[in-house]
Amino acid sequence: MLHQSTKMRIYEKLVASLGRARQGKRELDIVVSFMLGDTTSETGKMVALLVEEGYPWDVISDLLDEDLPAYTSSLDAVLPGENVVLSAYSRKRRQWVAVHRTVDGAQISAWAATECLARRLAGLQARKSAAVQAANQRPTQAPRPAARKAPAAPVPPRPAAAPPHARPVRPAAPKPMAKRNTESGDEWRILF
Repeated sequence: MLHQSTKMRIYEKLVASLGRARQGKRELDIVVSFMLGDTTSETGKMVALLVEEGYPWDVISDLLDEDLPAYTSSLDAVLPGENVVLSAYSRKRRQWVAVHRTVDGAQISAWAATECLARRLAGLQARKSAAVQAANQRPTQAPRPAARKAPAAPVPPRPAAAPPHARPVRPAAPKPMAKRNTESGDEWRILF
């Protein structure tokens, strides 16, 4: 499984590549497919493995035989959730613009060399924006559960103190005996 920072780096490169591309490419289609999370199919698993191992996208493109949607060269191959409400060509810029409208009404525009590239770029930027918003709404760290202590050994309850009149009377401790000086010398006595 790819680390989130790796996915963000790939995403940033993909956005830059789509913006610079002069036309759609199979290599870009593979990257778009990967960013959409297609890692369940055999092709998706292969792509994820090769990306994790650090192979460049052009090598990955040459290794794959399966046809993927032509995201960067076909108007029919739309991204899931893509909602482009406007696309137009600017003679002044000599580029296409695509405007994606999100579910909350925000509009995201993207410029690229072809209409397909502009549409995919706007759709990907909207997906990133939604992912960032979702990440910001989640707590940064889940609270850690309190460390569990091992249960203490059960302590027997203290017997209730008897009232003073019910307590048994203890005899007073014997006083130590004084040493006697005898003829045999000092005697040692053990007192209990």
